[in-house]
Amino acid sequence: MHLTLKKEATIPPEKDLTAQQERFDRFRKEYNHERPHEALDMKTPSEVYQASERKMPKKMRAYDYPLHVKVRRVSRNGGIRWKHLWVNVSQTLMEEYIGFEEIEDGVHNVYFYDILIGRFFEEINRIRDIIDRVPTRPTIVKQSYPCTWNKV
Repeated sequence: MHLTLKKEATIPPEKDLTAQQERFDRFRKEYNHERPHEALDMKTPSEVYQASERKMPKKMRAYDYPLHVKVRRVSRNGGIRWKHLWVNVSQTLMEEYIGFEEIEDGVHNVYFYDILIGRFFEEINRIRDIIDRVPTRPTIVKQSYPCTWNKV
């Protein structure tokens, strides 16, 4: 599906965002309502789709962090206060509660519910990822003339 979307709706890109969105909308309508799919017995996705009966909550229920965990509410601008200093967390967690579990003096694991989202270091007043970012590989491009391989 993603390759089809890329071929039909992004190459070449439209001249502005409005035109690009209109192109995406046309693609979605054709893909879901007009184009039969072999994997669906030559039916369209709209012919076989059934809405779930399960209701999604508007807001997740409150989570009870363990008593030794310090809890902070992430503000609407994506951060918290820690000892009167501002700490950036994430816009994604706005108005949610996160927990800080001290693992060393001044070092805390940071949790959203029971999911470890980072490690907070009081010394630098920052939350860092637990896992180092995966480095990107150099892309090797074959040039047509002269016939050489170059790292980009």
